[in-house]
Amino acid sequence: MTDMLDFRISTLGEPKKRSPILFSRVSGDHIANYVSNDERVIYALDAVRGAGPGRFDEKTLMEKAGPREMIYFEPADVHAAVVTCGGLCPGLNDVIREIVMCLWYRYNVRKISGIRYGYRGLIERFGLAAMELTPDVVSKIHREGGTILGSSRGHGEEAGAIVDTLQRLGVDILFVVHSEGHWVSHKSFAGEGLKSG
Repeated sequence: MTDMLDFRISTLGEPKKRSPILFSRVSGDHIANYVSNDERVIYALDAVRGAGPGRFDEKTLMEKAGPREMIYFEPADVHAAVVTCGGLCPGLNDVIREIVMCLWYRYNVRKISGIRYGYRGLIERFGLAAMELTPDVVSKIHREGGTILGSSRGHGEEAGAIVDTLQRLGVDILFVVHSEGHWVSHKSFAGEGLKSG
Protein backbone atom coordinates (compact mmCIF):
# COMPACT_ATOMS: atom_id res chain seq x y z
CA MET A 1 0.00 0.00 0.00
CA THR A 2 2.85 2.42 0.74
CA ASP A 3 3.92 2.46 -2.92
CA MET A 4 0.63 4.31 -3.65
CA LEU A 5 1.25 6.99 -1.00
CA ASP A 6 3.47 10.03 -1.34
CA PHE A 7 3.79 12.08 1.86
CA ARG A 8 6.22 14.66 0.50
CA ILE A 9 5.04 18.22 1.16
CA SER A 10 5.97 21.15 -1.01
CA THR A 11 7.47 23.98 0.99
CA LEU A 12 6.32 27.60 0.93
CA GLY A 13 9.91 28.70 0.53
CA GLU A 14 12.21 29.78 3.33
CA PRO A 15 10.43 30.61 6.63
CA LYS A 16 11.52 34.10 7.75
CA LYS A 17 9.55 34.77 10.96
CA ARG A 18 10.78 33.66 14.37
CA SER A 19 8.19 31.63 16.27
CA PRO A 20 6.67 33.38 19.30
CA ILE A 21 6.91 30.05 21.15
CA LEU A 22 10.10 29.82 23.17
CA PHE A 23 11.63 26.35 23.12
CA SER A 24 15.10 25.00 23.59
CA ARG A 25 17.48 24.27 20.74
CA VAL A 26 19.28 21.63 22.83
CA SER A 27 17.99 18.09 22.42
CA GLY A 28 17.69 16.00 25.59
CA ASP A 29 17.52 18.94 28.02
CA HIS A 30 14.02 17.95 29.22
CA ILE A 31 12.59 21.15 27.78
CA ALA A 32 10.26 21.11 24.79
CA ASN A 33 12.34 21.33 21.63
CA TYR A 34 11.73 22.67 18.16
CA VAL A 35 11.26 20.11 15.41
CA SER A 36 13.59 20.19 12.43
CA ASN A 37 12.13 20.18 8.92
CA ASP A 38 14.29 17.11 8.23
CA GLU A 39 12.69 14.93 10.92
CA ARG A 40 10.43 12.17 9.61
CA VAL A 41 8.13 9.49 11.00
CA ILE A 42 7.84 6.01 9.50
CA TYR A 43 4.34 5.40 8.10
CA ALA A 44 4.79 1.71 7.31
CA LEU A 45 4.31 -0.37 10.44
CA ASP A 46 5.39 -3.52 8.63
CA ALA A 47 9.16 -3.05 8.83
CA VAL A 48 11.75 -5.68 7.95
CA ARG A 49 14.32 -6.64 10.57
CA GLY A 50 17.67 -5.06 9.76
CA ALA A 51 16.17 -2.39 7.52
CA GLY A 52 16.84 0.95 9.22
CA PRO A 53 15.14 4.29 8.57
CA GLY A 54 17.79 5.16 5.99
CA ARG A 55 16.43 2.45 3.71
CA PHE A 56 12.92 3.87 3.51
CA ASP A 57 11.86 5.81 0.44
CA GLU A 58 11.56 9.54 1.31
CA LYS A 59 8.02 9.76 -0.10
CA THR A 60 6.76 7.08 2.34
CA LEU A 61 8.00 8.99 5.41
CA MET A 62 5.72 11.57 7.05
CA GLU A 63 7.02 14.95 8.16
CA LYS A 64 7.20 15.07 11.97
CA ALA A 65 4.70 17.43 13.58
CA GLY A 66 5.74 19.97 16.15
CA PRO A 67 6.80 23.59 16.62
CA ARG A 68 9.35 25.06 14.24
CA GLU A 69 11.77 27.78 15.29
CA MET A 70 11.13 29.71 12.09
CA ILE A 71 7.62 30.09 10.65
CA TYR A 72 6.07 31.49 7.45
CA PHE A 73 3.40 33.91 8.62
CA GLU A 74 3.15 36.74 11.10
CA PRO A 75 0.76 35.24 13.70
CA ALA A 76 -1.15 38.50 14.19
CA ASP A 77 -2.06 38.46 10.47
CA VAL A 78 -3.10 34.80 10.30
CA HIS A 79 -6.67 33.59 9.83
CA ALA A 80 -6.88 29.99 11.03
CA ALA A 81 -9.85 27.66 10.68
CA VAL A 82 -10.86 24.32 12.22
CA VAL A 83 -13.17 21.74 10.64
CA THR A 84 -14.36 18.37 12.02
CA CYS A 85 -15.23 15.76 9.40
CA GLY A 86 -16.44 12.18 9.34
CA GLY A 87 -18.03 10.29 12.19
CA LEU A 88 -18.23 11.44 15.79
CA CYS A 89 -15.68 10.17 18.26
CA PRO A 90 -14.69 11.09 21.82
CA GLY A 91 -12.38 14.06 22.19
CA LEU A 92 -13.32 16.20 19.18
CA ASN A 93 -14.24 19.16 21.38
CA ASP A 94 -10.99 18.67 23.30
CA VAL A 95 -9.03 18.96 20.04
CA ILE A 96 -10.95 22.08 18.96
CA ARG A 97 -10.37 23.65 22.39
CA GLU A 98 -6.64 22.91 22.39
CA ILE A 99 -6.16 24.24 18.86
CA VAL A 100 -7.89 27.50 19.78
CA MET A 101 -6.08 27.89 23.11
CA CYS A 102 -2.67 27.16 21.56
CA LEU A 103 -3.22 29.52 18.63
CA TRP A 104 -4.54 32.28 20.91
CA TYR A 105 -2.16 32.08 23.87
CA ARG A 106 1.02 30.61 22.37
CA TYR A 107 1.01 32.10 18.86
CA ASN A 108 -1.13 35.22 19.39
CA VAL A 109 -3.48 34.34 16.52
CA ARG A 110 -6.70 36.31 17.00
CA LYS A 111 -8.78 35.28 13.99
CA ILE A 112 -9.95 31.67 14.29
CA SER A 113 -13.02 30.31 12.49
CA GLY A 114 -14.95 27.12 13.12
CA ILE A 115 -16.19 25.52 9.90
CA ARG A 116 -19.66 24.03 10.36
CA TYR A 117 -20.65 20.46 9.43
CA GLY A 118 -17.47 19.13 7.90
CA TYR A 119 -16.44 19.90 4.34
CA ARG A 120 -20.03 21.05 3.64
CA GLY A 121 -19.14 24.23 5.53
CA LEU A 122 -16.40 24.87 2.97
CA ILE A 123 -18.70 24.51 -0.03
CA GLU A 124 -20.63 27.67 -0.84
CA ARG A 125 -23.83 26.01 -2.09
CA PHE A 126 -24.59 24.65 1.40
CA GLY A 127 -24.72 28.20 2.83
CA LEU A 128 -23.18 27.32 6.20
CA ALA A 129 -21.60 30.31 7.91
CA ALA A 130 -18.40 29.81 9.90
CA MET A 131 -18.44 30.58 13.60
CA GLU A 132 -15.90 32.66 15.48
CA LEU A 133 -13.77 30.66 17.91
CA THR A 134 -12.23 32.40 20.93
CA PRO A 135 -11.07 31.13 24.33
CA ASP A 136 -14.41 32.22 25.81
CA VAL A 137 -16.33 30.15 23.24
CA VAL A 138 -14.27 26.98 23.75
CA SER A 139 -13.30 27.20 27.43
CA LYS A 140 -15.82 24.57 28.61
CA ILE A 141 -16.56 22.54 25.48
CA HIS A 142 -14.28 19.69 26.59
CA ARG A 143 -17.04 18.79 29.06
CA GLU A 144 -19.49 18.11 26.21
CA GLY A 145 -19.62 15.19 23.80
CA GLY A 146 -19.42 15.44 20.04
CA THR A 147 -18.23 18.60 18.33
CA ILE A 148 -19.58 22.13 18.67
CA LEU A 149 -18.89 22.56 14.94
CA GLY A 150 -21.00 19.62 13.83
CA SER A 151 -19.64 17.02 11.44
CA SER A 152 -20.60 15.27 8.24
CA ARG A 153 -19.18 12.73 5.86
CA GLY A 154 -18.19 13.27 2.27
CA HIS A 155 -17.60 16.20 -0.07
CA GLY A 156 -13.82 16.04 0.41
CA GLU A 157 -13.45 15.29 -3.27
CA GLU A 158 -14.72 18.81 -4.10
CA ALA A 159 -11.24 20.28 -3.59
CA GLY A 160 -11.77 23.13 -6.05
CA ALA A 161 -14.88 24.41 -4.28
CA ILE A 162 -13.21 23.99 -0.88
CA VAL A 163 -10.13 25.97 -1.94
CA ASP A 164 -12.35 28.68 -3.45
CA THR A 165 -14.07 29.11 -0.07
CA LEU A 166 -10.78 29.11 1.83
CA GLN A 167 -9.50 31.86 -0.45
CA ARG A 168 -12.74 33.86 -0.19
CA LEU A 169 -12.60 33.67 3.62
CA GLY A 170 -8.88 34.49 3.65
CA VAL A 171 -7.98 31.33 5.57
CA ASP A 172 -4.22 30.80 5.84
CA ILE A 173 -4.19 27.64 7.98
CA LEU A 174 -6.83 24.89 8.01
CA PHE A 175 -6.86 22.29 10.79
CA VAL A 176 -8.77 19.23 9.56
CA VAL A 177 -9.86 16.87 12.35
CA HIS A 178 -11.41 13.73 10.91
CA SER A 179 -12.12 10.09 11.51
CA GLU A 180 -10.90 7.28 9.28
CA GLY A 181 -12.70 7.10 5.98
CA HIS A 182 -13.69 10.26 4.14
CA TRP A 183 -10.60 12.39 3.81
CA VAL A 184 -8.97 14.66 1.31
CA SER A 185 -5.54 13.64 0.20
CA HIS A 186 -2.89 16.32 0.03
CA LYS A 187 -2.76 15.68 -3.71
CA SER A 188 -6.34 16.94 -4.04
CA PHE A 189 -5.19 20.41 -3.04
CA ALA A 190 -1.94 20.35 -5.01
CA GLY A 191 -1.96 23.07 -7.60
CA GLU A 192 -5.27 24.52 -6.43
CA GLY A 193 -3.73 27.91 -5.66
CA LEU A 194 -3.58 28.14 -1.88
CA LYS A 195 -1.76 31.26 -0.72
CA SER A 196 1.94 30.80 -0.24
CA GLY A 197 4.06 32.90 2.03
